[in-house]
Amino acid sequence: DGEGFKGQYDFFAFIPSKKRGSKESNPVVGLAYAFVNLVSVEAAKECIEKLHNKIVEGSEPLNVVFANLQGYEVCAKHFGGLREPGGRIETWTSKESESGATKTDFQ
Repeated sequence: DGEGFKGQYDFFAFIPSKKRGSKESNPVVGLAYAFVNLVSVEAAKECIEKLHNKIVEGSEPLNVVFANLQGYEVCAKHFGGLREPGGRIETWTSKESESGATKTDFQ
């Protein structure tokens, strides 16, 4: 939302990188991923142009690309099935889907 895309997406999933070891060391293993379903091709193109290679504090430049999964229902079904209470995958949707995925708050 802070980058100007509020209201231009209807699904968001975040998969953080894994951490190993003690809480003191917490080395990060792998990459974090975010999947966003933008509601128009124009918004998707603008998002890629604006965010690709952007450096977020404490990370490498973002790699923003079109995903193989496209559309709200497809994303809700795929990621909704992976989400577990208290699990690593966090999702947010702006509506209830036919697949049973429901809105969850993402902060």
